Amino acid sequence: MNLKTPVAILICILISGNPHHLKAEISTSDITLFWQAVDLLADAKNYNDSVSVIQQNYIDKVSDSYSSYIKRSNITAVEYVRLLKKYPNYWKQIRPLTEKIASRTSEVEKVLSTLDSVIPGFKKPDVCFAIGCLRQGGTTKGDLVIVGAEMAAASPDIDKSELSPWLKSVIGKTGDIVAMVA
Repeated sequence: MNLKTPVAILICILISGNPHHLKAEISTSDITLFWQAVDLLADAKNYNDSVSVIQQNYIDKVSDSYSSYIKRSNITAVEYVRLLKKYPNYWKQIRPLTEKIASRTSEVEKVLSTLDSVIPGFKKPDVCFAIGCLRQGGTTKGDLVIVGAEMAAASPDIDKSELSPWLKSVIGKTGDIVAMVA
């Protein structure tokens, strides 16, 4: 019998049985989908078209992780369209900050690895970055962290003049998405 085969099987069993060795899935695809849908709004002829664009090009296409959150939270295309119209300057400013998140996933993985090495029993969660409806910067469900990038990525220098008093008080404190995940 070839000794390499049992050793390889043992390694696979040990790795699969110990979640500390697994890499967390860090997803930013929902951010990309959102901005693609927003770009399509330029061709919408009316309000109903706008709602359809967001529904068909964002809500219907988001990741399974974010889709479950949308359903639990009763988020609708109508709400997205209303917020895009209500806060146009904010969305314009936040877009590049959210788009940069995709290039920062290695930083998130690094902080999760650090937590894994110092906290006994820590299990790296999957992380889903998405664009929400300005309700919360993040939440958890089981082994999943969902980050509302439209809030979490806002830096202190972002113009918040359009926003409600509550949004002004919670948005743009640090813009530190890595700390948000941690």
